[in-house]
Amino acid sequence: MQDPWQREQWCSSPHTFIADVQAQIAFPKKIELLDLSLDENGEGMAGAHLSEDQKLAVAETLDEMGVHRIGVLGYPERITNEEKALLKQEVTAAKRIAKAVKKSALSALATSAADIERAAEVGVRDVVIRKYVSKVQDIEPESNEKRIADFVELAEKARSLGLRVGILAQGITRANLETDVREILTGIHAATPLDEICLTDTHGVGTPQGFAYLVRRVKSWVDVPLQVHCHNHLGLGVANACFAAAAGASVIHTTMHGLGHFAGLAPLEEVIVALSVGYGVTMDVDAQRLYALSQDIQRYTGITMPPHKAVVGSRAFVMSNDVMYNQLNLDRKDAGVPRTATLPYLPEMVGNQERVYLGIGLSRVAVKWNLALLNVEATDTEIDDIFAAALSLIEQREGEISESEFAAIISRCKAISREPQQAASS
Repeated sequence: MQDPWQREQWCSSPHTFIADVQAQIAFPKKIELLDLSLDENGEGMAGAHLSEDQKLAVAETLDEMGVHRIGVLGYPERITNEEKALLKQEVTAAKRIAKAVKKSALSALATSAADIERAAEVGVRDVVIRKYVSKVQDIEPESNEKRIADFVELAEKARSLGLRVGILAQGITRANLETDVREILTGIHAATPLDEICLTDTHGVGTPQGFAYLVRRVKSWVDVPLQVHCHNHLGLGVANACFAAAAGASVIHTTMHGLGHFAGLAPLEEVIVALSVGYGVTMDVDAQRLYALSQDIQRYTGITMPPHKAVVGSRAFVMSNDVMYNQLNLDRKDAGVPRTATLPYLPEMVGNQERVYLGIGLSRVAVKWNLALLNVEATDTEIDDIFAAALSLIEQREGEISESEFAAIISRCKAISREPQQAASS
């Protein structure tokens, strides 16, 4: 029987799977992802605007990957003529997405009756209606009774249009659970049964332990599926999402790269890998498309990712010294050593690639490794020539050379090595 902490493509920590730890984990039977890259969350990050065609392309990729839900719309009410024109574009894009997707359910955030009408016009399945449940630094200075009544009015309108209804419980990580959250959520649910509740870390101040506690408390009051919306202001977005799911939350909000307001949300790519590899959760999502999708998003938005970005970074699987090369061992397949002995998961699992650094400190081992990755056979003399030429270019620019430049060096050195043979045969 295979150990639960390792599979062909990944090797996690056995400590997560010991009985004492597993006793604290209660994942639901199915965890769904609601990706908000294409609604006002993803585009809430400064500069992260996508055209209609780009949104459609991303939506089709998410749908093909098997991402369970996709967020559209959700933008604030438009006032000026320019803003109204932009809103028209947003609605048109959402309609095109609704026609194109085949598996993913569409969801829209809503604040007003007009938002709900637009969502129904587009053809979404779900609306998640915003409502503050916190009175800390009160943004909406209203009584709980008024908050309940206002929400119920919007919820009934949504239901009359055939939409599933959830609440985006904003500010919940700063709220008084007993005097405000419990009263508002149970009051709403009694008046108009909710399909789902979203626990929203509006200010990005939640912690993993706090989120797990929130999930358990809310589930004890209202027995409906829970979503979590984890901002990443403290760098805890993915950890909060995982702890919330381990406590029973069944829907996680994400954006590609974690795009969003301020420091953004839990990144789609990291949530998928954290749950799959860290906890052994079956996500039913084609993670092999993640790297290519990342490249598209970077090209569309102009917002590039750090090269060491987890999962989709261009150097997330790049080694830079001989110690690592030797550990990874060019002959490890022949020696029967699995690649996951030295990697957390295989880069091809997420569409990325294992490489070694072609820059300062280049060694012959690095050259051999890259030749092997390119399936290029070379004699010892050719390896020496390739190493010398690559090192010379690296030293000239005092930095890394590209894969295409390395390939050109290989071709040039190979051609030179063939010249004496050709001369002798002639």
